Amino acid sequence: MADDPDVLALFARRALGHRLRDARIEADLLLPEAAARAGISWQYLSDCERGNKLPSLVTLLAICSTYNLLLTELLDDVYPFGRRRRPKELPPPPPDARRRS
Repeated sequence: MADDPDVLALFARRALGHRLRDARIEADLLLPEAAARAGISWQYLSDCERGNKLPSLVTLLAICSTYNLLLTELLDDVYPFGRRRRPKELPPPPPDARRRS
């Protein structure tokens, strides 16, 4: 039951909705003001926050811009990919095929 794709999608939509609402509140914006700045209707943003709608990537980017967030910050802990992490050190550059010894 927990592995049912429909159930997982519902949990993801609701988790994203909670994160959207938290980010809006952190940005100190009311729903109509946030929606207007993002170029969407307040009803649609409300549906997204309640987990009834799943916004497109373009819409998420507009919302992130409105809230002054990176998309990765918005999606932290929403989807089962874990938290974003910076590498401890940069990986070595790939070998350059043009250089021959």
